[in-house]
Amino acid sequence: MWRLPLPEGTETPTLMTMDKKLPEQEVVRQVYKWRDADGVLQYSDAPPPEGVNVDVISVSNKTNIIQSVPTEKKEERQVATGSPRDGLPPETRKTLEEAENKDTLSFERALNIMDEAKAVRDLMNERNKQLQQVNGG
Repeated sequence: MWRLPLPEGTETPTLMTMDKKLPEQEVVRQVYKWRDADGVLQYSDAPPPEGVNVDVISVSNKTNIIQSVPTEKKEERQVATGSPRDGLPPETRKTLEEAENKDTLSFERALNIMDEAKAVRDLMNERNKQLQQVNGG
């Protein structure tokens, strides 16, 4: 007999006992799905009454029956070529190069940080959309 273990010293009675382990072989069952006279969706392992439009679904204990939420395909982003410094005057470029040698945030690094932050924001917005779809929003 298999018992659901509880922490030691707990005075709660056993919640569930099973005489045998869950089956390891695949078990396929048929489930009937139909709408009753009130329009309520019904599921049963027994066939519905005659004259009812019914769908027969095969369910296996080895198959995940929870379908994933379809997501939109992301558009390919074009990566900019070159450096943001290319359009800067030579004096400004020299100042930026000197700043890189110091423990200072460079202009290019600041732009990269901004791009990374925007990418994280876009990723979080996309994830929130997916969560809303899953929650029926």
